[in-house]
Amino acid sequence: RLVKGMTSHDLHVGWAALTAWGQALCEEFVTLICHQDGQRNELLGRLFARSQPSSGGVTHRVPAQRDVQMGALLEGFVKDPELATYAESADGRLRLFVLSDAQLFEFSMHFDYWLPPGSRQALEELDEGPSA
Repeated sequence: RLVKGMTSHDLHVGWAALTAWGQALCEEFVTLICHQDGQRNELLGRLFARSQPSSGGVTHRVPAQRDVQMGALLEGFVKDPELATYAESADGRLRLFVLSDAQLFEFSMHFDYWLPPGSRQALEELDEGPSA
């Protein structure tokens, strides 16, 4: 599944995998941080369009969701409207900067502890995206 991050830069991509014992399916995720505005949405649209099986239709594409946990966290700290967000990796640490009308916030991101939304929580309606 695809989880659209709460900033304009992050995207979480999940897939089914077998556990270490090969007996059950689990879900694994990778988090992608895009450097330029618009790259995340372009990648999201392309992945969404490519997830359609050749014999299936639009309804067979992977679900796309919003990152509601990160959204709630940001709303708890950032009271003013956000003007910009920026992610930076330095010294092996990922930092998220959020600029509002009144303040600059810095968050240390630890995606090892990140949890995806529930299976029906925060479903997104996505356009078909680019055809390429």
